[in-house]
Amino acid sequence: MAYSGCYASNQVTFNLAADSQLMAWDVSALGLPHANQAFTNGQYQQHLEIEGVWLERGLIDANDHRLIYSPLGLNGHSCQGTLVFAQGSAMSDEQLQQVIALARKLCEQHALVLQAGVSSPDPSLVLVRVLSAQVEQAMDLLRRIWLLWRSELWQRPAVAPRIWAM
Repeated sequence: MAYSGCYASNQVTFNLAADSQLMAWDVSALGLPHANQAFTNGQYQQHLEIEGVWLERGLIDANDHRLIYSPLGLNGHSCQGTLVFAQGSAMSDEQLQQVIALARKLCEQHALVLQAGVSSPDPSLVLVRVLSAQVEQAMDLLRRIWLLWRSELWQRPAVAPRIWAM
């Protein structure tokens, strides 16, 4: 959460071994939309990285109205989320297409279909991006994809951790 008036930084860096896999997400909310408190003052800096593969670094300044309101930016949405599936080495074409297809299928069926997308900027990485008015909507989509990936890619039960019930 980036409350109005904050000057915050979020930095996450992963270093993956060649035989490792990772599922992770980062969800950022600007202001307190349920309390009608917009992010009108402050800055939020974000750094997401998988060493040697992917680096995303951005700065959201509450006074940057083009970024916050432009259709090429956040388009007025106060929540942005990124879900990552990565491995320490390149995926086979078949596996990469499976990871992408599973995520796209759920994106296409979700209410946020027009604010969500799936991409693969590297053969070892798949990203799901979503914008929404509130955290709950973005988390709903990302959780569904996480559970499906867990079941289909890792052959683990599609069971949400207990902490998600809070």
